[in-house]
Amino acid sequence: MKQKYRITVAGTTLSLLSEDSEEYVNELAGMLDRQVTELAITKSRCSKTEALTLCALDYLDMALKLKAELEAVKEKQP
Repeated sequence: MKQKYRITVAGTTLSLLSEDSEEYVNELAGMLDRQVTELAITKSRCSKTEALTLCALDYLDMALKLKAELEAVKEKQP
């Protein structure tokens, strides 16, 4: 059953629905918040929106590469 949670990422509070546990949702939000903060600090000209966009692209890249690896492994199985 979906639960409603409030998370804060990069100073913005959002409400979301998820079937995952509150601990898991908060862990994801914390990871994203830390990565955005790190980008904003290390790249002083990087806005929150730019940092969030870079994070999203990084996570999508990782997900697509892992999906391709998984498909390659499945194809090798008899």
